[in-house]
Amino acid sequence: MHQGLNIYHRLFEFVIEARASVRLYVGIGVDLRQLHEQCMPLLKRHVSIDILCSEPCFRIIAQDAVLLSLFHQFKTHGGNVFQVSDRAELLVCEVDFRRALQFRMDETGEFAAGIAEAPLQSGEWMDEYTEASREILTQQGDILLWAAIDKTHLFQHQQVVFNWEVSNADSLEISGFGEVSMTGQQPLRILEDTIITVRARNRHQVKSRSFFIPAVKRTELQYQLQFFNVASKQFEDLDMPAGSDVFGVMKGSRLKLCWDVRTDGTVEILPFGLSEKSGAHEFTLKDYLQITIIADALGRALEKIIHVKEFPVPVFEQEFISIDEQYLQSTTFSVTDLHEQAYQYIADKGMMTSEYASAALEASRKEEGALLERFQSLDFSTFYQENSIPKLKLSVKERLLRYFKENTAVTRLIKNIKDYYE
Repeated sequence: MHQGLNIYHRLFEFVIEARASVRLYVGIGVDLRQLHEQCMPLLKRHVSIDILCSEPCFRIIAQDAVLLSLFHQFKTHGGNVFQVSDRAELLVCEVDFRRALQFRMDETGEFAAGIAEAPLQSGEWMDEYTEASREILTQQGDILLWAAIDKTHLFQHQQVVFNWEVSNADSLEISGFGEVSMTGQQPLRILEDTIITVRARNRHQVKSRSFFIPAVKRTELQYQLQFFNVASKQFEDLDMPAGSDVFGVMKGSRLKLCWDVRTDGTVEILPFGLSEKSGAHEFTLKDYLQITIIADALGRALEKIIHVKEFPVPVFEQEFISIDEQYLQSTTFSVTDLHEQAYQYIADKGMMTSEYASAALEASRKEEGALLERFQSLDFSTFYQENSIPKLKLSVKERLLRYFKENTAVTRLIKNIKDYYE
């Protein structure tokens, strides 16, 4: 219990600094009454609050009459509730689209918290769910609010048009614009990251939503290369090589390139021929591929070249060859015929006539001689000369040097291969 109180005390200290927006992901195990108590004072300060509720958590609310009443009260005073898929975190709180407090359950069953600074990765998946189509606990006659900007990423001093449409409301205020009509648009020149809050009212309800407009100081290009893990049956991130964009992967790997380019210009993803500013593309590697991401904005191009190579897997398979070096020094074979030993044992016990034993032993010796002749005809001495341990090691070295001879960062590439297999 003391541990739970610490979580909500930490959460309260974090959200109290919010000026315009709070977004919360709520997983199973969160005390929903405590959460409601901390959100209500923020709504009175006109802070927009979006609660992203996991499916199990929503089922708890729907089955508890008291909780259901509390969350309808939350919505009446301006809050928003959305249903999302489950995540690993217990609780994620984002304040003013910049900082996030995340609680996870560690291996010992304790709750571990961490603060993430901008750029905030959690904001991207939150954006996907805070759409009107995903809103829950809605009732007939509720205020419907929609707003958007006409550009995804903006440079400083660039103009953007903010559009909005609201229904079932008696009044509407937009921060920076004042009281406005229910439908409209307004041009803005963005000088810095901007949060616009839309607040609508009627006799029964208040509805408040905040929208974030990032001002990009320069073209930003981010990407992540992923591989399909056959064990987990999902794509997982490849480690980003320090100071380079060279990746080594296993032969025949199924890969995915994810990218996000913040620019108002054009984007080109080669050799795939794609032009979206953000997205994902799956492909299968054959030997080597150079991927080039080009962002052209205001006549200036930003280019990112990514090299993806298959590991020389056959080279590493030879590491598992184990041949006794003493065995290689001689081509002498000692062939012991178990039949002969058996015949001799039976004859000694008096269970076989001497004539029959002699004939059997003679046949066995002939078979042994024929076997020796076959071994000698194979000329194993030549085989050992061609496949000696020193020669195998030299072959591996030559193949490695030949494989990497055109790349100056040999040490880095080999380290990437080692890290991948570990």
